[in-house]
Amino acid sequence: MNARTVGSNDSRLTKWHIHILRCVKGSSKSEGKISSQTELNPLIVSQLVTDLMEYGLVERTLKRKMHMYYREYFSATLDGVAILETVRTTRETDLVGRIISFLS
Repeated sequence: MNARTVGSNDSRLTKWHIHILRCVKGSSKSEGKISSQTELNPLIVSQLVTDLMEYGLVERTLKRKMHMYYREYFSATLDGVAILETVRTTRETDLVGRIISFLS
């Protein structure tokens, strides 16, 4: 998948951005967990998550375990879920169009 234009912004989402959005759509996850699920380097995941946070598609929450210890968890926002739905319906429409053109 090539880069896609998102909403009214001129921001670009790559297939890795979409993959990370799918990863955090169901539940909040840490960068380490996202890295292991996407099989990407943690530094790359950190950069991609930062991009998604700048676009407003992912949000960060801090959860304290002890007095001085906390973890960052990332989850998709409503805009992020809407983008995933748009990508899914676009793919289905493209697939149906390709099948129809193939059968014609």
